Amino acid sequence: DALAAYNEQTKKLYIMAYDFDTNYDKKMHNIMQFTIKNAKSLGDKLTVKRYVVDDNANFWDEWMLLCEQEGYTTSDFDWSMDSTTPESNAISGSAALDFKMNEKMFAECAKLVGDKGVATLTGDDLVLNVNFGHHGAVFYEISAE
Repeated sequence: DALAAYNEQTKKLYIMAYDFDTNYDKKMHNIMQFTIKNAKSLGDKLTVKRYVVDDNANFWDEWMLLCEQEGYTTSDFDWSMDSTTPESNAISGSAALDFKMNEKMFAECAKLVGDKGVATLTGDDLVLNVNFGHHGAVFYEISAE
């Protein structure tokens, strides 16, 4: 699924697309293609910023590894160790402390890093291709150079 919006004040086009599947064990990659018709109306040279949100843009693997190494289980948490706020959900003081002590590392693992490029149009349309992991999302910001 995807959605797009144009901000007339900033002259920027935004596109967000995501892949969701109830089969969480699925490992296939997704290739999506977007064609922006009449992109030339934005300018002859466009700056394209792309942010991919997938398993590389979160700290979950590191948190699960820490829980495994320390022997934490669901019983150490009020609601679930899968909570989006494990430090406030921990019944075990040591689980909350471990999360807090590793918070900077988790923040670094969850840092969203985008890439930026310039697209030179030869026709009127702009075609964008992206390959990202299953259950991922992509966000584009497109503006005149």
